[in-house]
Amino acid sequence: MNANTGQDHQENKGLSPEAWSTNTERRIVPTDFGDIVVRVGGDEHKPAMVFWPSLLLDASLWAYQFAHFAPDYHIVLVDPPGIGKSAPLRRVISVDQSVTCLIQILDFLQIERCIVVGNSWGSLIAAVLAAKFPQRLLAAVITNGTAAPATPEIKAQMTELVNNLEKCETAPDWLLTATQQAFSGDTAQTQKAQFLTYLQRVLQEDPVSISFAMKGILLEREDLHPLMRRIQDVPVLVIAGSEDRVFDIGQSQSLRDSITGSEFVLLPNTGHLAPRENPSAVNAAIDTFLKKRLTRR
Repeated sequence: MNANTGQDHQENKGLSPEAWSTNTERRIVPTDFGDIVVRVGGDEHKPAMVFWPSLLLDASLWAYQFAHFAPDYHIVLVDPPGIGKSAPLRRVISVDQSVTCLIQILDFLQIERCIVVGNSWGSLIAAVLAAKFPQRLLAAVITNGTAAPATPEIKAQMTELVNNLEKCETAPDWLLTATQQAFSGDTAQTQKAQFLTYLQRVLQEDPVSISFAMKGILLEREDLHPLMRRIQDVPVLVIAGSEDRVFDIGQSQSLRDSITGSEFVLLPNTGHLAPRENPSAVNAAIDTFLKKRLTRR
């Protein structure tokens, strides 16, 4: 299924894109990886939607999703370990450990079941949670995800970068260049200046924390296809970008094919951060999926 291309901004339901920060309550959650900062908002009497972003980025990735979904859901936006306002990361974190961290967040907030929406790093967490802890999920939305391990080529390309980051006291300028090259496709680089400006946020992050996260999530990630085949009772939506330079269409389709009954939406002219680059299309796809699949349960 293809979806129409959105713009750098979207129609929302009366909330501004800044509402993710101004209309939420900041909570501090103790976890195995230190204190994790989450922002909680929306309607606490409605189903919970929990959002975990990509590597390098904080909860602001989901600004347009908060503006769209907050009137109808109880929203939790996570700053992952070592990112944003959460505690620095000083050891490698794996996908399984990230899942444990998310469960600790859910338990602290007394959320029994929820819809998990993840991008990249977050998509791995959503997928593994669906396989191992289906009782905690109403649905999983995987944006710009994969089930494949890092290729030898990626390991060769990224190992030196990751090691160099660990030696930095502040985020180097070259990190922004590398991020823009990886996270934006041809369309974003030529037509979406606002999106490219948004990526400057990576220069605010702690490079040592980034290096530890990248080691576990990017370089040491295992093949998740066998685990994905265990997913049976959780509705899953896979959203891919046609210009994703990190996880290409083939990887997203392979992920979809390994999850029985999952749905797939391909967004044209969209790179690795679909929720931020193409929010209108992402939100519409999630709306359609949830209205269809949750009413069946």
